[in-house]
Amino acid sequence: MHLIKLELNNYRRFEEALIEFPDGVVGIIGNNGAGKSSLVEAIAWVLYGNDVARSSKEEIKRLGASPSEVCRVILDFEMNGDNYRVVRELKGVSNTADAALFVNGRPQARGVTATSKLIDKTLGMDWKSFLVSFFARQRELNALTEYQPAKRIEVLSRLLGIERIESAIKKLRQDKRDCQTKLETTRGFVADVVQLQQQLQLKQKEQEELKKQISQKELQLKLAKTEFARLASEFELLRSKKENHNRLQKELEIKQSQLKDIEVQMASLQKDKEEVLRLIPSQEELKPYLDRHSQLLTQLVEQEKLKQKTSTRKSVEEQIKAHQDFLKQDQQRLQALQSDLILRPGLEKDLAELNQRFIHWEQELDASQKQYNLYSAQEKSFSDQVRKLQKQLRHIEELGPESVCDQCLRPLGKDFEQIKSHFQQELDQLNSQAKTAARQRDQHFQNIQNAKLEGDKLQKQKELSQSKLNQLEQAAEEKDNLERRVLQSVQNLENFQKAYQELGTQPYQPEVHQKLQEELKQAEAKKQQYLQVSERIKTLPQLEKKLQELEQRRNTLAEEQNRFTNSLEQLKFDPAEFQQLESELEQQRQKLHQSELSLKDLRFTEMTLA
Repeated sequence: MHLIKLELNNYRRFEEALIEFPDGVVGIIGNNGAGKSSLVEAIAWVLYGNDVARSSKEEIKRLGASPSEVCRVILDFEMNGDNYRVVRELKGVSNTADAALFVNGRPQARGVTATSKLIDKTLGMDWKSFLVSFFARQRELNALTEYQPAKRIEVLSRLLGIERIESAIKKLRQDKRDCQTKLETTRGFVADVVQLQQQLQLKQKEQEELKKQISQKELQLKLAKTEFARLASEFELLRSKKENHNRLQKELEIKQSQLKDIEVQMASLQKDKEEVLRLIPSQEELKPYLDRHSQLLTQLVEQEKLKQKTSTRKSVEEQIKAHQDFLKQDQQRLQALQSDLILRPGLEKDLAELNQRFIHWEQELDASQKQYNLYSAQEKSFSDQVRKLQKQLRHIEELGPESVCDQCLRPLGKDFEQIKSHFQQELDQLNSQAKTAARQRDQHFQNIQNAKLEGDKLQKQKELSQSKLNQLEQAAEEKDNLERRVLQSVQNLENFQKAYQELGTQPYQPEVHQKLQEELKQAEAKKQQYLQVSERIKTLPQLEKKLQELEQRRNTLAEEQNRFTNSLEQLKFDPAEFQQLESELEQQRQKLHQSELSLKDLRFTEMTLA
C-alpha cells in the first residue's frame, strides 16, 4: 500500500488542505497544536471511520463550519497495481456519515457499511489490527504488547500472511484424506473381466435396440413437427381472422354507442324544440306589458322630478328665510358700526395732539437729563478738588512751619499760617460750589422723575387713543365687508326667490308615486318573463340546425354500422372453430414436446451405455 494524496475539507482544524506524498520516508514537522496528529488520524479515519477517531464525530467537523458545509476526507493510494480512492463525509446538522470506495476510477462500494467491509477485505485487517500495527496513536505504541499471547499470534499471523498458508495446508491435508477414501471405495467396486465382457455384449445389444427406437422416435418427431407446423399455420390464419373479427366487433360497438348517444341528444333537442314552440303564444300575451312598462317608467320619472322639486322647494324656502335673517342681522350691525365711526375724526385729532405733546415732553426730558449730567459732573469735579486740597492741607500741617515749600524750596516760617488760611478759603469756596452743584443736580433729577411720570401718563393716553382708533379702523373694515355681504345677500335672496317661482306649485303625491312603483315592479317581472321567453324562442333556429346535423350524423353512423355488420358476416369467423383448433394445436405441442423428451431420454441412455 503506497499513499499518493490526502485531501481534507473542514476536518478538525483544517478548512482546506491537500497533501501529496512523495516516494520514500515522509516526516511531518510542526509546533504543538499545528495539526500533525490530525493529518495522520485523517488517514485512519477515512479508511475505518469514527472507530479510530480520538473523539466523537461532533468534534471531528471543523469548529466554525456552518451546518450546510461538509466535513470530507479523500485518500488516494496504490496497492497491487490498482489505484484506490476512499471518500468519507459527515453531512448536515446531525453529521450523518457517508463513504465510498473507487478502484481505478470505478465505484466499488457506497455507504459506510459496504465501504468498511471492502476496506477490511482489501487491506486484510480490521480497524483494531490497523491501530496496533500500521497506525499507532499518541501514547498507544504499546497496544500490541498488551494483547494476550494467543491474540497477539493471531494478529501477527494475519498481518504477515501466515494465516493463509496454514489454511492452505489444512485444506491440502483434507484433500489427501478425501482422495484416499475415494480410492478405497473404487477398489471395492472393480469386478471380474469376464463378467465385464458379458455385460458389455448385453449393453451392445441394448444399444442396437436403442438406435432402432431412436430412429423411430426421430421419424415420429419429424411427422409431429410437420403436423404442428400445419396446425400452427392454420391457427395463425384463424387468429388473424379473430383479430379482424374483434376489431370489427369493437368498431361496431363504438358506432352503436355513438348512434345511441345521438338518438338521446336528438330526443333532448326535440323536447327543447317542442317547449320553445309552446312558448310562442306566451310571448304574444306578454308583449303588451312592454309598452305598459315604458309608460310606467315615464310616469315614475315625472313623479321623481316632482319629489325632487318639492324637496328643492322646501330647501329653497329654508335658504330664503335664512338669508332674510342674516340680512337683517347684517343691516343692524351696519347701523351700529356707522354710529361708532362718527367719533373717528375727533379721536384722530386727539391722537395727533398727544403725539405733539409727547414729542415736546421727550425734548424737555432730554434737556433735563443733560443739565443733570452737567451738574453731576461739576459736583464730582468740585468734590475731587476739595479732597485734593484737604490732602495738601493735611500734608502741610504734618510738615509744620519749619518745612520747606515743595514749589520754591524756601522755609515756610511765618507764611505757614497764611498758607493754611489760603488753603482753607479755597476749601470753603469749593465746598460752596459743590453744594450749589449738588442742589442743582437734585433739582434736575426731581424734574426728570416728574417728567417721566408725565410721560407715562401721556403714553397711556396715547395708547388708549390708538387702541380706540384701531378698533374704529377694524369697525370701518368690518363695515366695508358687511356692505359687500349685504349686497351679495340681497342678490342671493333675489336668485332664491326667482328659483322658488320657477319650481312651480304642482304638489307631490307620495301615494300615487308608491302605486306607480308597485305597478312597475309587476310590469318589470312580466318584462323579464317576456325577455326570457324571447331569448328561448331565439334558440329555435339553432335547435333545428342541430337536429338536422344530428340527423345527418345518425344516418352516417347507421350506414357505417351496416357496413361493419356486413363485414362481420362476410368474415364468417366461428369462435368454436377457433377454440377447437387452438385445443388441437396445444395437444400437438404437448405431443411434440413429449416426443422430444422421449428422444432425449433415449439418447441419454445411449450415451450412458457407450
